[in-house]
Amino acid sequence: MKTGLKRSVAIAALMTVPMGAAAQELVIWHDKGDLGTVMFEEIGAMFAEEHPGVTVRALSFPTDQWLSRSIAALNTDTAPDLLFNDNFRINVIHQSSGRLTGVEAILEGLDPETRAAIPEGALDASTIDGTLLMLPLQQATGAFGVRTSWLEAIGEEFPETWEDVFRIGVRFATEDPDGNGADDTFGMALQAGNASVTHQMLELFGFGAGLDHLIIDDEGTVVLDNPRNAELIRTFLRIFEEEGMVSPDTINHVFTDMYQLIEGGRAGMFRVLDANVVRWETVDGLAGDYTIGPIPSLFEDEPAAVEMHSVRSMVVTPSSDNADLAAEYIAFALRPEAQAIMFRNKGSAVRPDIPLDGLTDPQTFFADPQFPVNPNDFMSARYSWYPELQEAFYREISEAIANPPENFDAWIAATAEAMREEVARLMG
Repeated sequence: MKTGLKRSVAIAALMTVPMGAAAQELVIWHDKGDLGTVMFEEIGAMFAEEHPGVTVRALSFPTDQWLSRSIAALNTDTAPDLLFNDNFRINVIHQSSGRLTGVEAILEGLDPETRAAIPEGALDASTIDGTLLMLPLQQATGAFGVRTSWLEAIGEEFPETWEDVFRIGVRFATEDPDGNGADDTFGMALQAGNASVTHQMLELFGFGAGLDHLIIDDEGTVVLDNPRNAELIRTFLRIFEEEGMVSPDTINHVFTDMYQLIEGGRAGMFRVLDANVVRWETVDGLAGDYTIGPIPSLFEDEPAAVEMHSVRSMVVTPSSDNADLAAEYIAFALRPEAQAIMFRNKGSAVRPDIPLDGLTDPQTFFADPQFPVNPNDFMSARYSWYPELQEAFYREISEAIANPPENFDAWIAATAEAMREEVARLMG
């Protein structure tokens, strides 16, 4: 009976595939959590309407696991059909494996309207060493968030400058803004557990403040000891020196730890990405109790702004047995209706011409920002060795967080010189 039952189920499954259609599955690896999985599979369901018999299965891994698994799979020809992540992470796995070959053919095959809708800046950020390595599907934007009820409790307004941030942060840490009678609050939630997370925080504040470059410029010249860059770095290190601004464990914190503080109601100020606001609508105590605004001003002559945090892109792997179909899926994900699914689930899209009805106020902030949007310099798109330089620089930052320099000017000069030597080595 069991054998007959299995045979009946198999026949029934085959009968659900239209005649002439071959059952195929596309597998996507990403690190965007459950909402990312829903996003890709909803787009996959629409894709299947034009490709009968095709299913899309998306698997999410923690970021560090995604990186290690993707590199290992590329090196052993066991990768899934498609990989999706932020452009700088795609670059990391390419630099480690050398196995990605580019997506120029997919771009050239797009219809003219879709091709015109992709911002050139997104394509530039997806181009490594002159090769369009990945096709951008989303542009992620970062802003600043503050607990609304905490501001009201201490009689403060949304911070406009970094001096406001430090004053408010200390008050958040010392004046029991949540009213629970316990000494359990911090001014801000950050992550500084490794280079890949620390750089996101410093770059959010730096490019949001209007810097064109952080460590090097387009010619590869070290600029971190320029007056404005040095002021940014000093301000960043000060966050860790002010009592109560961040948890003492922040030097070990990564995404999960930072979000536990934010969602658990223990941090008053924090980064807000367009991807966060979808999830936070379901978090008790946080939904409706945070105000989003631009990154506080650091320089008087630069307006408050938000940061173009990253470009999220997709690639077809050389391991795919369905490479042509996978390429079609990427092109399909650029259609307006697919881009709208992306925005509803993860808060960003690469096309500006998608329907935006029914968005929450936090989503609308990112869909139609009323502040300048300053791009990250995406230097890894210009120099393939840039991630290695970043790693070296953020080792110095981590050491300075753990052991604050007595003479900051001397420390920044020495760090800049060390980075010049590192650039010379890398370029050589």
